[in-house]
Amino acid sequence: MRCRYSTTCPRRGMTLIEVVAGLALLGTMLVAIFVIHARLIRQTALAHRKAAAVQATDALLTKWSVDWSTLPIGTEEPLDDHPQMSWSVIEVANPEVEALGAKAVELRVTDSQADTDGSPLVTVQLVIPVESEKNEENAPEGEKEEEPDTNAPPGEPIDA
Repeated sequence: MRCRYSTTCPRRGMTLIEVVAGLALLGTMLVAIFVIHARLIRQTALAHRKAAAVQATDALLTKWSVDWSTLPIGTEEPLDDHPQMSWSVIEVANPEVEALGAKAVELRVTDSQADTDGSPLVTVQLVIPVESEKNEENAPEGEKEEEPDTNAPPGEPIDA
């Protein structure tokens, strides 16, 4: 049944307003997808930089843990494998740790290219022993530890 002259005939196409509204909705969705994609790329890059910083921190701590006296306190240097990253070691005042005969230090790894507002990628706080010679030098005369006599003949007790 055809309606040539009737006003109640069903329409076959879309109006211009419907097309414009559909395009506006599609454009909004595409912009949202692109913004989310860009944010995902930034977060992934930051996660990769943090993982590299953690690996570099682990390597530094492994090297220094052999002899804590080699820990370069007050130093800032670039990382060997990642020149845009640098590490620094600073001493942190902590009276409780100092009372135990140790000192607190903080290792920080920062990235000049990361969008972290100047905050470090990795921060590790360490408690390291103070060298025993320094402890003996600072101790009052009556409290210095005496070395045990190790020149005793074999089989005899060592005086402690």
